[in-house]
Amino acid sequence: MKKIIVFFAALVACLFLLNTNLFSRQMATRPNPEAVDLRPDEFRKSTPLLVEEKVAQVVVPTEEPKGYPVFDFGSIRFKSAGLGKCVGVTLVPQLGKKVEVRSQRFTKSFWGAAAKPGKVLSKWTKVGPGGMRVKYDRAGGSQDYYKVFCRVRDNQGARIVDCRDALMIQDVKTGHCFSGPGSTDADYAPLNMTIRNK
Repeated sequence: MKKIIVFFAALVACLFLLNTNLFSRQMATRPNPEAVDLRPDEFRKSTPLLVEEKVAQVVVPTEEPKGYPVFDFGSIRFKSAGLGKCVGVTLVPQLGKKVEVRSQRFTKSFWGAAAKPGKVLSKWTKVGPGGMRVKYDRAGGSQDYYKVFCRVRDNQGARIVDCRDALMIQDVKTGHCFSGPGSTDADYAPLNMTIRNK
């Protein structure tokens, strides 16, 4: 007798779940008489505007591709995309400015809060009006990089400036350190941004 009662109880529970599932599907597919299918332009025409509508152009900042130089807190940061990869770049002074640059290595451990200044890799070097073509490699560990600092000479002498206000970065080419773009068309000198110069 108990087996029959358990069987009928299970049968009733199954029928209840099946019925509930079918009912919910019918409700989901049932059209809503109050819903109106409008295309975006029709919706715009049918919706009264209480204030003047203004469409703001949102500019999403984009990052440079991995390995490209970037302006970084007054300097320019350099690090290629990885082992055996080099980048050739031309640093061009802004019109009428007498710019000098100097490079330095920065190292950062995985546990360190900030990168530590390392070896100064070059002396202050003048960037000619036509620009300076240099190349750089991966700088060392995964978080190591190079920085180039800028100064300008004028009537008041030499003064450190934000590189963004003194230089333009042009003709960036990536490639293998021994062949291809970024290597054969550039040299490490005079900024010496290579891991061999430690």
